[in-house]
Amino acid sequence: MAQFMLALLLATIQLPLDSTDEIRFNEEAKSWIDALEHCKKNGSSLVEITNTTTWDTVNSDLANETNKMEHGAWIGLERSIFGNNGIPWRWVLNGTLKSHSCWKEGFPTDEYNHHCGKIIWDETMFMLLDDDCHSKRPFICQT
Repeated sequence: MAQFMLALLLATIQLPLDSTDEIRFNEEAKSWIDALEHCKKNGSSLVEITNTTTWDTVNSDLANETNKMEHGAWIGLERSIFGNNGIPWRWVLNGTLKSHSCWKEGFPTDEYNHHCGKIIWDETMFMLLDDDCHSKRPFICQT
């Protein structure tokens, strides 16, 4: 099942992660917008998992961080606060998320109040989940 879901996620390939790009896990808990601003101040953005290279890098880099992200870590995924389940999820820089196959079962957990995306560890694999943008979480920047 996990490999099937990853295969569906890979169908969303848009831009390859450049060999000079770097993924940085930040333990300091911030709201989604504060995390985005932190990344931008440091010449980066919240990570966008749009291809296999980025997915593999995030999985590898987070493998030793699962104990630090009990409630997940912010990534560069959002949707408009104007509307509900019909509003598409978008990557901050690269547009609409084309597949919801990588979402944790039960997504969305709150279609009216959760407008920011995070990555979580679900016992055996990383998955995406919606959350309240004001919640303080660690986050992942991509340069």
